[in-house]
Amino acid sequence: MKTYTCPAWCAVDHGSAPLEDVFHRSGRIRVVPPADCSAPDEQAIVPQLTAHLVEYEVPTPGEAAAVINLELDDHPADRVAELDVAEADALLAQLADYTARLQKMRDQLAAITAG
Repeated sequence: MKTYTCPAWCAVDHGSAPLEDVFHRSGRIRVVPPADCSAPDEQAIVPQLTAHLVEYEVPTPGEAAAVINLELDDHPADRVAELDVAEADALLAQLADYTARLQKMRDQLAAITAG
């Protein structure tokens, strides 16, 4: 019987799954905007972006390490992007720029509504 050991970051309960059915995934992080209480239920906000580490092909003991990626899901379309370290760095740079611009918009909104 093949055996495997989960990496420390794996949050999946594999139970007694055979090796060919095993994959590793970390816990997820999510960006969920606040809900609009006046919107109908069918327009409810769902997570806009989730991320987790993932390793789909688990190596058997003695094999070279499998590829581990940072996987992004854009909800509700459920499109997936698997990023390596360089791609994750590029995304983080874009998110930092987005956050700075969002802060400016928030500050403008605060100034307009305070006036």
